[in-house]
This record gives sequence, structure tokens and C-alpha cells, in this order.
Amino acid sequence: MTDQTTTETTEPIFVELVETNFFTRYPCTVCGGCTEKVAILAEGTQRLSDDGESRTVRVCESCLEGSDGLGIDERLDLHARALEAEAALIRSMIGRLKVPTFAEWCKAEREHEVHAHMENYGIGRDEAENKVHRDYPREMGRPLFDQEGEKLPF
Repeated sequence: MTDQTTTETTEPIFVELVETNFFTRYPCTVCGGCTEKVAILAEGTQRLSDDGESRTVRVCESCLEGSDGLGIDERLDLHARALEAEAALIRSMIGRLKVPTFAEWCKAEREHEVHAHMENYGIGRDEAENKVHRDYPREMGRPLFDQEGEKLPF
């Protein structure tokens, strides 16, 4: 994909009102927020390269309304500045972020499910562990094995 930070063009990006049949909140390109679950979206396409690469540009209802007195360009500028600041904070974490392993997460997730079953169904630990072991992770779409092919700890 083309490096979007170096793609410079001044051609207009036309945003149109389009109907959707999938009601979810979509990210807003302008402010970084999201749309509501609406039937009509304001969408356009930003061309990224001469090779046909493009991306969807979406404008939420709040940006369309402009109730805070800011125009689209001012909102874009604020959002860009916020993203630049966030990028700097993320870069500052490189080499410093210490995280639990995936196996530790799986164990904690399983333990949470066991306790939830004990509370919700009024059953003992052994019965809850058996139910969780039998039903999870398959029902939750979670893998049974780790990246090295070892059985996960549940």
C-alpha cells in the first residue's frame, strides 16, 4: 500500500449520502469519533495512488451538523493534531511496554469464566470448570492451541 503520509493531492474528495443496510457505528475520518447506527451515511473515496489504491472517507452526523461552530477543515486539523500527539505517545512506549503472555491471558479469561459460571448458575468449582472446559474456547471462537502448537492452559 502507498505511504499515505506522502500522498499529496489537491483533487476534491466528494462525499455523498449513501444508504446502508448494516446498522453499526462507523469511524469518522474528520473528527475520529463515530457515526450513530443510522441508515444514511456520508461517504466518499480518497484516491491514494495512480494504481487505484483508495480508502473510504466518512463524515459523522456531528461533523455534518457542526454544532460546535467548527467547520470540516478545522475538525480535520484538530483530528490530525490529536493523531500526531497519539503517535508520539505510542512511539515513546517502544521498548518499555511489558505485557502478559497470551497463555496468561487465556488462563485469566478461563478463571473469570469459571467464577461467572459459579455465580450465575450456583454451581461448584468442579462443575463450573468442567462446563467451561467443555464449552470454551470453542463457543467463544478462541484457539485451543498456542502459537507453538501447545495445548492452551484450560
